[in-house]
Amino acid sequence: MMRPTPPLPLSPGDPVLVEIGERSFRGVVVSAESDPARREAVVSTDAKAVLEANPDFSKAARVSRVSGEPQILEFGIAGSVMTFGPHGPDTWHLRVLELGIFGNMTVGGLGFRGVTNEEYLWVIGRDAGFPPGRLNFPTFRPPKERFLVVIPVEGVELNADLEAGDVILTPNATVAKAFFGLGPTDLQADFIATGVWAAAEIDSARMWDAEQIAIRRFNRALGRLTLAARFPLAVGADGTLRPFDASTRAEQPRLRTIAGVSGRRTGRIWLRGYRNTPNRVPITHRVLAGLVNAISLPDERIDEAIAAWLRAGNEEDSTAAAVALSEALEFYAAGSHAPQLFTKTEIGQMKKAAKEAVGLGRMESGPRRTPGLQGAAPVSAEDRARRERLDQRLGDVNTPPAAALLRAALDADGVECSDKDFDLIGRIREVRRLALHGQARVALDATDLRDGLSLVNRLLVARLRGLAVKREER
Repeated sequence: MMRPTPPLPLSPGDPVLVEIGERSFRGVVVSAESDPARREAVVSTDAKAVLEANPDFSKAARVSRVSGEPQILEFGIAGSVMTFGPHGPDTWHLRVLELGIFGNMTVGGLGFRGVTNEEYLWVIGRDAGFPPGRLNFPTFRPPKERFLVVIPVEGVELNADLEAGDVILTPNATVAKAFFGLGPTDLQADFIATGVWAAAEIDSARMWDAEQIAIRRFNRALGRLTLAARFPLAVGADGTLRPFDASTRAEQPRLRTIAGVSGRRTGRIWLRGYRNTPNRVPITHRVLAGLVNAISLPDERIDEAIAAWLRAGNEEDSTAAAVALSEALEFYAAGSHAPQLFTKTEIGQMKKAAKEAVGLGRMESGPRRTPGLQGAAPVSAEDRARRERLDQRLGDVNTPPAAALLRAALDADGVECSDKDFDLIGRIREVRRLALHGQARVALDATDLRDGLSLVNRLLVARLRGLAVKREER
C-alpha cells in the first residue's frame, strides 16, 4: 500500500515491479519525469511477461523500484496506463501517468499552496481509482473544516446571483479571486472565461472529498436549471409567458472541469483542471486483433448491449451509468437457457395448493352461483386480483433469475468470471434496483464503474469472438 511519504524519483535503468489491478510483472525504467505537477514513467517490459500477466489496463497502476537483497519495493509512481505498445521483437513499452485518468479523460493542470505530501498522494490515489481503504496513510489526519469550492459553469448567462439551496450560481468574479495566480496560465484563462461560477461551502477533512461533494451538488442544481429551461409550454409555472428558442432546446449547462478548493481554517488551497478532452487516437489494426471477422456479424442483442455499454461510459452520472451497464448485461445474457426446475404438473399443483391455502381454491372465474337462489354473487375485485397474482407469480417459477441467465451465457462463451466479478455485478444491479424503484439514488463507486465497464467489455468481446469462430467453422 502507499505510504505517507513522497514518492521515490525513478531513473532510467531502475528495475521495477509494475502492478496493475491484481496482476504484476517486472520491467526496467526507460525514462521518467518527477515534476510535482506532472509525474510519469516509461517502462520497458518483456512481451512474454505481460502476456502471462494479462493485466486490465483500465485499472489503477503502480510502479515500484526493486532494490536490495532481500528485495525491497520502493514506491515510485501510482496512476494510470496511458500507452502500451511494441518497441522491438519481444519488448513493449508501458507509459504510466500520475493522475492519468479521471472519468475517461486526461488530467489538466494543477496549482496549490499549503497542501501536504500526504494530501497530495491521497488525491493521486483517489483520482487513480483507489478506494479509501486501499490508501494506508496513518499520519494523514487533517482537521475537519469548511472549504469553499468554486467551479466555472458553461451554458448559463446570469445578471445576478442565483441561489439553489446550498449552491450559488454567480456572475461575480469575486468568488473566484481566491484562486487567481494558481496553476498554469491556460488553466487560469479557462477558469475565468465562462463568467459564471458555481460555489458552495462544504464541511470536510479532505480537499478531494470536499471537491467531489460539491460537484454532485452543482450537477443537481444544473439539472434543475435544465428542467426549467426545457419546460415546453408557452405559459410558465408562474402564469406568465416564457420566451422560446428551438435552437437551445438541446443545450445543457455543465461544469467546466476546473475546481478551486480553499480551506477557511488551514489555508489549504488548490486549482486543478481534473480533466481535459483528450486528443483522438486512431484505432489501428493491432487493437482489432481477433475481432475483424466479427465486426460485420449481425446480432441485434449484442448491438443493443454495446450501445448500452457505450452510454454507460459516456454518462457523467454514475447511477445512470449503472442502469446502462445492467441493461448491457441483460442484453448479453438474453437468449441463454437455464434448466427448468419444475414440471408443468408441479406448477399446476403449486397453484392449486396456494389458492386453497388462502381460500380461493373453489372460486370460479365467472359469477358464483348459490344453490336455491336466483342470480349470482359476483367475485370481489380483491379476490380476483389475489388469484391473478398467484397465477402470475407461480406461472413464472421456471423463469430463471438474471444471475442464472448470466452464468449460462458465460458458460456458453467459455468466459471465466471470479467471485469478485459477480460481487461487482451485484453492486451495479443494486444501484440500478434502488433507482428504478424510486427508493434511493446511490452513486456507483468510481472504481466499481471503471471495473464494470471493463468487465462488460470483456464479456461482449468474448461473445463477438465466439460468433466469429462459429462462422469460420461453418
